[in-house]
Amino acid sequence: MLALYIHIPFCREVCPYCDFHKIKLGSGTVPEKEYLRTLLAELRQAVEKYSLNGRQAPSLFFGGGTPSLMTPKFFETSLAEVRQTFQTSDDFEITVETNPEHASLEMFSAWRALGIHRVSFGVQSFQEDLLKKLGRRHDALRAIEAIRLAQKAGMENISLDLIFGAEGQTLESCRADLYKAMELNPTHISAYQLTVEPGTLLHSRIKEGATVLPQEETLVEMHRLVTQTLEEGGWGRYEISNYAKPGFESRHNLQYWRYGDYLGLGSGAVSFLAVRPELATQWLVEGQNEIKYICGSTGSPRTIYGKRWRTTRKLQQYLSGEILYEEEETIDNKTARGEFCMMGFRLIEGIESARFSSLFGVSFPEAYPHLYVDLLKKGWLVEQEGRLRLTEDGLIFSNAVARELF
Repeated sequence: MLALYIHIPFCREVCPYCDFHKIKLGSGTVPEKEYLRTLLAELRQAVEKYSLNGRQAPSLFFGGGTPSLMTPKFFETSLAEVRQTFQTSDDFEITVETNPEHASLEMFSAWRALGIHRVSFGVQSFQEDLLKKLGRRHDALRAIEAIRLAQKAGMENISLDLIFGAEGQTLESCRADLYKAMELNPTHISAYQLTVEPGTLLHSRIKEGATVLPQEETLVEMHRLVTQTLEEGGWGRYEISNYAKPGFESRHNLQYWRYGDYLGLGSGAVSFLAVRPELATQWLVEGQNEIKYICGSTGSPRTIYGKRWRTTRKLQQYLSGEILYEEEETIDNKTARGEFCMMGFRLIEGIESARFSSLFGVSFPEAYPHLYVDLLKKGWLVEQEGRLRLTEDGLIFSNAVARELF
């Protein structure tokens, strides 16, 4: 299985908390034709280099940035190339991240005709003061109208993003956002605690004392409030920050959390592929003379688990057709097992003990003896029915667990 991701970095404005690769356009024109041309060339290059033709793809996610700035023709051409290259089923999950201010019945109808049936709205809040602090360009009424337009166009799968923990937010305003979201009846709700990423405008404001976020005790209460409210409303929690009606869990994101392969295309997109024994020689980093990969016919455990890389963030270089990669790295077994657990512990289902042992040649208690005992003592970890998963308290403090894995 190979999840596909296409990054659209263009934004009219940049949100102060955003850490994704983005390019501020203001009122400028999106270089759509040039971007699409390079995107298709990058796809063909990656498919040839890693022998990906014909791989089964469960999902395609258009993320950003602001994908909803692109015309229907962009999506039509991209989808045609993807369907021609990969195996896709009738229920192929196609998602487009959408800003409420771009919504129109015509846009959603055009997407629906192309087979796009999942829209992810960056609503973040229905409180006007919080929307301003988060740098969003829409107001609450526009967000509500956008969701209703998507529903009118026949979009069966609508996801809605909320942020909690912003400056000035209270438990009551957090609850009000949840109630309004549930009233709109989306199939999926992502409710994230506001994360302060280094290098963002929000990070600078906090360092200067211009922005003060809620205390940790309040954030913990918000976590519990979000989970209780959404689960009681019928949105089952399947990941730390994600809730869905039965059968509407994000297949694309589950591929990430279950440590599966994904191919990222577009400026700033990241890819991850596990080693395939039959392609061993293609996984060597250029310039290396020493073969570090050992598996397949030798019967020995592999020392390289996979490879990760990112497409250049330099837009002009990318548009010129010079598709260069940044931060290329081979992932060794030790790093892979830490990442496998870090991602898997985000899921309510946790990690499958047998799969961990099969992939890494040791059990979780053998790989992390001290952490295993410590998590059990704290009540943050449970082991049942062949799986290891974090408890409610463990999920709240999952960042601390992740640090210990490395």
